[in-house]
Amino acid sequence: MTVDEYFREKLTVISGSGCSGTVVLEEKFPGFQGHFPGMKVFPGICSIMLARCLLEKHLRKKLTIRSIRKAKFFAPALPGDILHPEGTFTEENGLITASVLICSGNGVKTADVRFTLAEVMS
Repeated sequence: MTVDEYFREKLTVISGSGCSGTVVLEEKFPGFQGHFPGMKVFPGICSIMLARCLLEKHLRKKLTIRSIRKAKFFAPALPGDILHPEGTFTEENGLITASVLICSGNGVKTADVRFTLAEVMS
């Protein structure tokens, strides 16, 4: 299972004025493989992938990242942690500009991602 497949299967999304979700980082999460041996830590790139997946599930569109304005990582996420991504976005001229804050189950900020995405045309 890839990281994208894991998020598509495990992420529960709640839609409202923005979008939010919940995902449990199980021990078998593929992003933990090799990062780091002996001390599994949720990789920063996976925070960006989680933010994209949140928007994909909310909008029901396959998205690609066009640019990243900010990706800041605050605290490590570990196996067993519950992550809560929460995002806001605007759509204009075929582009989606989004801001996604990811917090752990105890409210600690783990990541802040601000980026621009576009729908993947098949």
